[in-house]
Amino acid sequence: MEQFLFYALEHKLGKGKVVSRDKKAIGKELDILLPDYQLAIEPGGWFWHKDKLAEDDKKRELCLSKGIRLIIIYDTVPVDIAEKSQAEDRLLYTDALAEEAGHRTLKELVEKILFLCDPDLKIDFQEEHWNQIDAKALKYSKRMSHDEFVEEMADINPAIEITGQYTDRLKKIKARCKKCLHEWSATPQNLLQGHNCPRCANRTRAKKQTKTHEHFVEELQRKNLKIKVLERYTHGNVSINFQCAECGNIWRARPNKVLLSKGCPECVKRNRGIKRRVNPEEFRKRVEFINPNIELLEDYQTSRTKIRTRCKLCGHIWDANPGGLQKGVGCPNWRHH
Repeated sequence: MEQFLFYALEHKLGKGKVVSRDKKAIGKELDILLPDYQLAIEPGGWFWHKDKLAEDDKKRELCLSKGIRLIIIYDTVPVDIAEKSQAEDRLLYTDALAEEAGHRTLKELVEKILFLCDPDLKIDFQEEHWNQIDAKALKYSKRMSHDEFVEEMADINPAIEITGQYTDRLKKIKARCKKCLHEWSATPQNLLQGHNCPRCANRTRAKKQTKTHEHFVEELQRKNLKIKVLERYTHGNVSINFQCAECGNIWRARPNKVLLSKGCPECVKRNRGIKRRVNPEEFRKRVEFINPNIELLEDYQTSRTKIRTRCKLCGHIWDANPGGLQKGVGCPNWRHH
């Protein structure tokens, strides 16, 4: 289940946008982390997690303190427990999701996770894409022998030589770069995902950051961001003043950050508001998709105007925040249980 979700999200968002087994964000391991969206996913079987619920709650608290939303997903949960233990951001399933024919539920989970990242993100996978994701997930979820791991690494990155003994995809192993001869301890799973020699990566990063003022201006023009450079460029991380050629806004920012941006922050903010503005019917469909147990008694007006809402399970009526409804916030009565 974890591998399927990871590779499906990576296929949509791109490599580097989905992090597996991150230990830096909260000081504890997170199975799947989407840094750009401040979202973490903890999928697992009930058999292995039923005695670790307190640890999962601790992770949730740590995530909240860092502004990260944590979604916990358990499968193979006994029916009686699944019925009484459902909670916000804790999804319980009685079946083994990885064994479901066609992985219908896992595909729905991928769609729901992407929606939580950005309502505009849509799944456009063809059947062949799902088959590739399924094959990759199966391949990396089963135990590999040392020889199989070395052979796989030779295909993925022939510039890396494995000098240690492989035992498990999460247990660090010695590796050597054939280009610079640097040796380091790496997690096999990261190597399989294409991580390179850290020393070479730092050198490449330094070279990219070393450029003249003229080169920086030329690169900025190639990106067609409609931005004027008001001060002389000295380094990618040394802030300078920029001006928008369209609205005249002046702001100070790091050149590297500007190159990765979509242009003037004020224009981007204004365009995002126009893009994300939804009509009442579209908003209603979104809420029904995220939480079918919620009924809207009024039409959507603005993101700051509360909506009269009714819980289909207990009949409770309250005024809900539109943003909260789109993030999956449910009936306040159920949250207190």
